[in-house]
Amino acid sequence: MHPSVQAFTAVIAALLVGCAHPIKVTPDASKLGLGLDPKQRTEAKVSYQVTVTDLALEVTTPGGGGDAVRYFPYRDMDEGLERMLGVVFTQVSRNGASLLGQAGADYVITPTIVTNSGSDGLLTWPPSNFTVDLTLTIRRASGEIVATPRVVGHGHAADGERIFDHAIAGRRAAEDALLKMRDQLRSLNLSKRGLNSSGVPELSPLN
Repeated sequence: MHPSVQAFTAVIAALLVGCAHPIKVTPDASKLGLGLDPKQRTEAKVSYQVTVTDLALEVTTPGGGGDAVRYFPYRDMDEGLERMLGVVFTQVSRNGASLLGQAGADYVITPTIVTNSGSDGLLTWPPSNFTVDLTLTIRRASGEIVATPRVVGHGHAADGERIFDHAIAGRRAAEDALLKMRDQLRSLNLSKRGLNSSGVPELSPLN
């Protein structure tokens, strides 16, 4: 048998083994700031909060052929989330750490991630469809909730892609969710002054 045929046969055989297959849905964080002017970030200090428990959370969702995939959504998206907030806000700290030497934060932001997946294929396990449902709870330092923007990222992979890149649909969904959330936060554009007299987030120009 030709070596290339043997290699392809080995790949297919591995894909047919029934179990929960590990993948990583890490998005390409370098794409989050493309085309944006860093000077147009919202002038505010933000503390990005993610717990050790969330980072250690492994979830299992459907793949194809009756199999499943397992991954760590918070851990895989962690760098991308922090990078995305840095594209939107001028100062971002992690888990209450000092904000560039200044005490306190204007906002504390906590993510909630819900994922799902599936496949159009019946014989191979890598998912062809993936969703990342991302909600950010935005609080003032006092604990008062200011906003809870939510987006749903979608990722799709053709058969020829997912067979050789098992997590491609998941990565695309994670990236789509972060880009959508970036745009939603920029549209909301919370100022560091917080709430206005009507009790809603105060807006300020992107400059």
